Amino acid sequence: MNMYPKISIITPSFNQGLFIEKTIRSIVDQEYPNLEYIIMDGGSRDDTLDIIKKYEKYIHYWQSEPDGGQANAINKGFAKSTGDYLMWVNSDDYLLPGTLQKYADIHNAHAPIDIIVGLGRLIDTEGKIVLEVPPIDEVTLESLYNWRGPKNKRFAQPSSILSRKVWEVCGPLDISLQYAFDLDFWIRAKLNNFNFYIVNEYLSEEHYHTVQKMNAYRHLANVEIALVIIKHGGDKYQKKYLDQMAEKLHWYETRFKPILESRVFKSLIRVKRVFRRNNPTLF
Repeated sequence: MNMYPKISIITPSFNQGLFIEKTIRSIVDQEYPNLEYIIMDGGSRDDTLDIIKKYEKYIHYWQSEPDGGQANAINKGFAKSTGDYLMWVNSDDYLLPGTLQKYADIHNAHAPIDIIVGLGRLIDTEGKIVLEVPPIDEVTLESLYNWRGPKNKRFAQPSSILSRKVWEVCGPLDISLQYAFDLDFWIRAKLNNFNFYIVNEYLSEEHYHTVQKMNAYRHLANVEIALVIIKHGGDKYQKKYLDQMAEKLHWYETRFKPILESRVFKSLIRVKRVFRRNNPTLF
């Protein structure tokens, strides 16, 4: 048995110059002897490329060109990978020291392994811990269907790694999804009877900031999560959430629709249009 199974890590990125250097360092500083590191950049216009070039000798492959979004970038990265195990670490997430060695130890003790999942922390821009995911007992279809449930204990995506066999059976990621393609993949893996090996240790940190996709668009993300779960047969687990969302929308509609349809509001819209037309350089 290979004591150090080959691990391929994909980092999808787009204009994450503020964070990507720490991401790269968290991976290369693992000093894992059988690592394949790939960065798929979507054509960044900030200093991301300068940072990537700074660490080029540690990166097996990288490219920077427009892509079809995060899931598409990960799919393209995995297509170029050759590892026994695959994972992706977003360009504002970080691996904690010793994570890759932990995966290798589990492989050596329990192979064959399908999927390994661990705990993670949310940190703010100053590095302070915002949230620590509590320990989990098991990964079941029910726990995946309850992914956004208030009492659900869920594993962290950047603390997760999968075997190539799992990817060959369940991949690629669904590029039509923007927020829940990872959950969609984990549910498919569970439906295909792949096993999840749980590590109740903190293996990664996710950056929680205002432009983070899941934070900035949390309502859209929650709706997409619900739709993914329903698609895979978890209707009853999402009914309560969708009913609550419908009630909120009804509340806003009944209170704000009269304002939006009022003569005063419509007059303000007309004034704004005239102002924009007469002052184009301000917009």
